[in-house]
Parts: sequence; C-alpha cells; structure tokens
Amino acid sequence: IYQSEGNVYFSAELKGRLSGAESPAMRVHFGLDRASLFHPDYDIRMEDAHLEGTLNMPELSDMTSATLDLQNIRGKVNGEELSARVRIENFQQSWLTMDFTGTLNVGFIHSIYQPEAFTAKSGTVSGSLHYEGPLSRGQTVVPVRKLDGTLLFQKVHLTVHDPALELVDLTGQVSFTQADVTLSNFFGRTGNTDFYVNGL
Repeated sequence: IYQSEGNVYFSAELKGRLSGAESPAMRVHFGLDRASLFHPDYDIRMEDAHLEGTLNMPELSDMTSATLDLQNIRGKVNGEELSARVRIENFQQSWLTMDFTGTLNVGFIHSIYQPEAFTAKSGTVSGSLHYEGPLSRGQTVVPVRKLDGTLLFQKVHLTVHDPALELVDLTGQVSFTQADVTLSNFFGRTGNTDFYVNGL
C-alpha cells in the first residue's frame, strides 16, 4: 500500500453522449507538486516529486485511441535525483515513448516493470535513456523502434530464471544505439566465476 503526502490536483471533463451508438470523450488533468510517496513493500521512497499528467480518451469505448502523457517528472527516489517524460498510446497494444535521466535502484525498476526472464534484486543504474517501443510483450510481437542512451551499472544483482543463473556485482557501462548494445569495462560474477566484457 502506497503512503503519500503533498500537493495533488485533479480535474476531469466528460463531453458527448453515451448510448449504444455513441461514446463520450474524456480528458483528465492531474499532477503532483512537492509530494512524497512511500511503498513499504519495496522500501522505496520518492521525495520532492513533481509531475504533470494528461489522460485523453477521444472515445471511452475505444481504448486504442487513448493516450497518457506524463510531463516534467522529477524528484528523488531513495535520495537519487531523476527526471523523465512518458507518453503511452493505445491502451490495448500499448506503445511507450520515454526519456529518462537519473539514478534508480533496480528494485524500484522491478516494482514498476516485472519481466518474466529475470528478477532484479539490488544495485543501481544511472544515466540517460530514450525508448520508443511496446510497453509489454502482449500477443503480438512488435519491435522496438528506438533505444538510445548510456547506463552505468553499479553492483547490480540479477537472478535469471531460464536458465537459472545468479549474476552478482554487475558493474560497468552499457550503451544502446538503435539495435546495437555495447558493454564497456563491464564485469561481475556468476557462481565462483568472475567475468569481464569490453566492447561487445
């Protein structure tokens, strides 16, 4: 259960007729200012949080036309500053456009997006990233349109599920340029084996 305090605003507008043949439009404006959020299950605290959001649904009955915009996201997560911008289109086959700059605990990332392939346990990831692609895998495989940026891993611990593998103390730089991924001075440990990768 989230705990929160601070300033929150919200306004909504519903326009049009609701019938078997017609569906009204809805537009919602919301935001946070100087807010604090805490999730005790993950021991994650966000302070000085600010965001401006707009939910736009031209037809309530058509989730494919819905969009969610989150602008001017900024704050501190467990003391680390971040800023971001997020846009989600088509709530049935969701498409995500995101810009992120800052430092995040991998546990916080995993609480938002929980991939089936691995569990993120500890460590931090910092840098900047631009992503355009599907929000979830869904039934239709849609390729990522754009992924650019550089992330610095610091003592990240991942558990890979298939095949079962523990990756510990992952540290180094990961750069994304379209379809290419480059590892620079990247090292870690699995079991009793240390590994080092540079330039892959």
